[in-house]
Amino acid sequence: MKIIITESQLLEIEKTFSRDRFDAPYSEEYPKYKEMFFTAIKSEITSSGETEDNILLGDTDGNILVHYRKGSRTLYYDYNWAEDIEKLVPWHIYTRHFKYALAEYFNNLFPSVSIKDVTGANIG
Repeated sequence: MKIIITESQLLEIEKTFSRDRFDAPYSEEYPKYKEMFFTAIKSEITSSGETEDNILLGDTDGNILVHYRKGSRTLYYDYNWAEDIEKLVPWHIYTRHFKYALAEYFNNLFPSVSIKDVTGANIG
């Protein structure tokens, strides 16, 4: 049996069930740490660029820290940059909430973008 839904319904489902099953119990504590994440992210990201297929966020040295691929709707963050963020945010909080904070920060910058997945990668 197939169930046909609209794209807006799919986006609502993705938003509702976006937390991984491992960290879902901690979703209520995220608002307490949101500003800490946003401050850490803002302190590093100073530039952005957009092409037909990608959106890139970088630092003052020209390093790409975040790479969004429009086709796959995947948001990649650089592992090396994540190590710097880990120094600013306690590990147990970072592991539970970083990718959600990054996705929310990115959506604040680019509200029309839909993110399907957030994952680390060796970008630079």
